[in-house]
Amino acid sequence: MKYIFIRDYRGAFPADLMCRSLGVGSSGFYAWLKRPESPRRRDNLRFC
Repeated sequence: MKYIFIRDYRGAFPADLMCRSLGVGSSGFYAWLKRPESPRRRDNLRFC
């Protein structure tokens, strides 16, 4: 949930500042951004 928030608002605030404020590592956030969506997530989005 925190990573999604950071992704959605990084145009308004610096990502590293949000990571520190939310208590997550910026390296973890950027690694999460690069990961492909899981097959389960794709299936869930397809049915919505």
